[in-house]
Amino acid sequence: IHLMNQKLLLSNRILLAASAERGQPFLARTRAFARALSTVDENSAVSVDQTPHGRAVIATRPFTTGDAVLHLEGVILTSPSRYTLQVGCTEHLAPTPGNPDPPWVCMNHSFTPTVHLQLRSSVGGGVHAVAVAIADIAEGDEIVFDYTFTEWELAEPFQCVHTGRIVEGFKALSLDERKERLHLAFPHIRQMHEKEMQATCND
Repeated sequence: IHLMNQKLLLSNRILLAASAERGQPFLARTRAFARALSTVDENSAVSVDQTPHGRAVIATRPFTTGDAVLHLEGVILTSPSRYTLQVGCTEHLAPTPGNPDPPWVCMNHSFTPTVHLQLRSSVGGGVHAVAVAIADIAEGDEIVFDYTFTEWELAEPFQCVHTGRIVEGFKALSLDERKERLHLAFPHIRQMHEKEMQATCND
C-alpha cells in the first residue's frame, strides 16, 4: 500500500508538471509525459528475464487481484508492429525513442492471462494502459495478457506456446469466442466487431 501511495503521489506531480507543457505540440507532450513516468521504478515490481520461449516479464513481488502491476506508456503510431499495442482502430502504442525497450513490450500472450489491460487517458488527450492483476500473482509468476482483447489483427501472427493455437487477433476468433471476450475487449475491438457484423448483415 505504501508503494502504491508513493506511485500515486509521483503520478500526480508528473501530471502537474506535464500540464505546464500544453503549449507544446501533442507528440512532444506525449513523449515528455512518457519520459517522466519512466522515473517510476517498476523494476522493483517486475523484471524481464530470459526463458526457453524468449524474454518474459516476471513478478518480483506478490500482487493481489486488482493491483496495478505495470504501466504501458509510449507514443502513438498509425501502423502496428510486433512491439506495439493497439489502442484505437488506427492507433497503436509504441515505445518512445528515448526508451525503446520498456518492460511492457516483453509481456507475452496467454489465453489464461494473469493481468488485464485497462485504457486510461493521458495528459494532452493521449492514452496509456495499465496492467491490472485479475488473480493473485506470486513472486516469480509470469505477467501475461490475452492479445485478442487488444489486437484486431496482429502484424505478426504466431503460435501460442501453451495451446499450440495460431494467435492472429480478435478478427480471427470464432463468433462464440468473440462473444466470450467482447465485454473485456478494448473499445476499438468492440467498435470494429460491430462494424464487421453490420457489414455482414447488409451483404
